[in-house]
Amino acid sequence: MASAITAQRLADFRAWLQEDGRQEGTAELYVSNLRMCAAEASLTHRLTAGELSPNTLRTNLAALRAWATFTEDAPLLIRLRRIRLPAVRRVKPKFPFELEVWRQLVRDIRTDTKLHALDRACLEIVAVRGLRCADVVRLKQSDLLAALRAGVLAYEGKGRRRHEADATALLRPIEAILEAGRVFTVRQGRKWVRVEDILVRPTAKSVGHMRRRIATRRLARALAAIAKRAQISDAYPHRFRRTYATEYLLRMVSDPQALPK
Repeated sequence: MASAITAQRLADFRAWLQEDGRQEGTAELYVSNLRMCAAEASLTHRLTAGELSPNTLRTNLAALRAWATFTEDAPLLIRLRRIRLPAVRRVKPKFPFELEVWRQLVRDIRTDTKLHALDRACLEIVAVRGLRCADVVRLKQSDLLAALRAGVLAYEGKGRRRHEADATALLRPIEAILEAGRVFTVRQGRKWVRVEDILVRPTAKSVGHMRRRIATRRLARALAAIAKRAQISDAYPHRFRRTYATEYLLRMVSDPQALPK
């Protein structure tokens, strides 16, 4: 079975996944997992070896199920249905920032002159509103211009879902991103569509999903540098999301519609 997984078949598999509605990043992840499964004694060995975290096991299982469907491999599908994975659990507890630490990081992000203005602007949106880094780098120029006009930031989130956020507290970083885009167009002579276009230099290795990954890693490194200077430990972008959600619910504790909102 593993010998049938060739470079061409993986390319066809990736295209099939995207035609089936998977995002580019999901397709790339499935292909990567499939390569690792193919390198083992059997395709299902990684699912039964007991060395991977529950979430990783589930990602591998999803990739293998998609591959079995793509190749119309009925015996593999039957084998996969029989495998029972352990319950999902967090290896390390995750906590929101304390309120004062959150405020300090927001202040530092806004005032840190050692970082590029574009990095500061993107991180400010992450820190203030709790968006994912991937959500920010996916923002379109048209989304940002519309937010300035309407006061509402409409953006594409995980799973291609469209979301809306009050842009009142985000006008300054939005304007900074648009200004960086104007400078980019003048200097590079090229138009930009998404924020990732101006965050990452165009190379053969920075196309599609890889460009987005490079952009999000750039923002994570920028935050790590700010946190290090402020002597704040365990600071990573997604922690802002947890903090924002926690504070939002705490402030709406008397509202019966708090959770849906």
